Amino acid sequence: MTLVTSTKKPEQLFATQIAQDILPLFYQILGGISKGEKLDILIYSSGGQIDVPWPLVNLMREYSDDIHAIIPWRAHSAATLLVLGANEIGMGPLASLSPIDPQFQLKLADKQIVGAGVEDIYGYYRLINEILSLNSAGRSEALKLLASRVTPEVLGKISRVRREIRIIATNLLHLHMNENVKIEKIVKALVEDLPSHQYLINRKEAAELGLPVYHLDKKTENLSFKILESYMNEASMGEVGMAVDFGPDAVKTIDMNRAFIETKDRGFTFRSKYTFHRDGKVDRKGDKWEEGQK
Repeated sequence: MTLVTSTKKPEQLFATQIAQDILPLFYQILGGISKGEKLDILIYSSGGQIDVPWPLVNLMREYSDDIHAIIPWRAHSAATLLVLGANEIGMGPLASLSPIDPQFQLKLADKQIVGAGVEDIYGYYRLINEILSLNSAGRSEALKLLASRVTPEVLGKISRVRREIRIIATNLLHLHMNENVKIEKIVKALVEDLPSHQYLINRKEAAELGLPVYHLDKKTENLSFKILESYMNEASMGEVGMAVDFGPDAVKTIDMNRAFIETKDRGFTFRSKYTFHRDGKVDRKGDKWEEGQK
């Protein structure tokens, strides 16, 4: 089966992410397969909600105890978290995973919106306590500075999410691994040790971390990338924005496919309706999953 979410640029207008609305769709699709068989799932996604991988993997394991993730290209952030629940991870030469530290849009005290990761905040803690070696008065002032920029409520949420992501990652790995030390090493690397959320983990590095990675054979590699390319073409992922021919009209409405969940027998497509205006304004509405094969 396949799980593909669009990475079309600009992301804020066209891209999609893994979200809870895929759970009932997987339930419907998985109900039609024979229980106990190996389940191959091709994944392409830049990420999404961190609370989806745990229930999704457990749902898949209701139907198969042998899950193989196939990664022809990107499986980042929440998609990497999802991959941790697979017994084996087949990666092509272009394939990459990423760190799984959750990312936030933080509204600062001055109302400025900035992007930050959970580990960015904890990196500041480490800077204060370990690198700068400040005394108690210096640490107090540094923490006051942080609290003046980020509210205590947000700091509390960040602390809870940091613990949650470790629990989820650990639980997913425990579904098919019994080595606690190995699991702790993998979780620490993916959550804390890698330099940034944008760091791409290739298949050699993923295997060195201890993940159950294997190289896709040439036939599977070519087929998986061909399948992915068909989705990318359908969602116009290779194009930045949209070239719109207005003709004599002031506006142009276009339906676009933005995410896909499919098996050979059944599938769902996430579609949106865009209205483009000559002045550059773009309206989006009608986001919905529709059943039907590509």
